[in-house]
Amino acid sequence: MDNQKQTWSDNLKKQTREIIDAHGTDSVLPDLKLHMKNISSRYGYIEIENLLKGVVKVVDKETGCEVLFKNTDDLISAGWVID
Repeated sequence: MDNQKQTWSDNLKKQTREIIDAHGTDSVLPDLKLHMKNISSRYGYIEIENLLKGVVKVVDKETGCEVLFKNTDDLISAGWVID
């Protein structure tokens, strides 16, 4: 299936936006990371410490690469949502 046609549900996008906008403080996160998944079958996390500073940066769990996003909308547009 073509990844450009795939998308997450509106509900999952909404949940992602709400949790990130609340800086993860409304969630139980024992490792202080907000775990994420991407439409292209990648997985990553955002450190709560960064969210509290307003930094939306995903660390890819496989490669360790970091991707910084301007805001939550850019993150979701790039295919990332909470896992």
